[in-house]
Amino acid sequence: MKMSTELLRTEKLYIEFTEDDIVRVVIETNAHIEHEDLDRNHEIFKENLKQRRVPFIIIFGKFSTSDKQSREKFAHEERANYKLMEALVLNTLAHKLVANFHVNFYSPKYPTRIFATEKAAIKWIQENRKHYEEITKNE
Repeated sequence: MKMSTELLRTEKLYIEFTEDDIVRVVIETNAHIEHEDLDRNHEIFKENLKQRRVPFIIIFGKFSTSDKQSREKFAHEERANYKLMEALVLNTLAHKLVANFHVNFYSPKYPTRIFATEKAAIKWIQENRKHYEEITKNE
């Protein structure tokens, strides 16, 4: 991955844009994400993406958790306005179970995949990005 520009850093997470035009969100180890955190993130995305859709990589730190409201908000349709595709990088069974439920129950309007490593997530984005950009051009 190339150089990046950090947009937000809190005790719970940080957000950065890579030069490859990917939004990378890293949730810290032991962080508890609440719906207010997602509201703040959403404002950052709206302000910086200006209605562009780009790939996202969300990396969940070990033992990180979230409240019910944040999980529901994460699936909200409005968030689809700036997500071209989303790679979830998970390293615990608990995260994988919650993510599988999320993907199957909420059916995001953009392609969403689960990975064990960031390297695999980046590879998926690189291999599929042009295809999804072509599809969304016509929306």
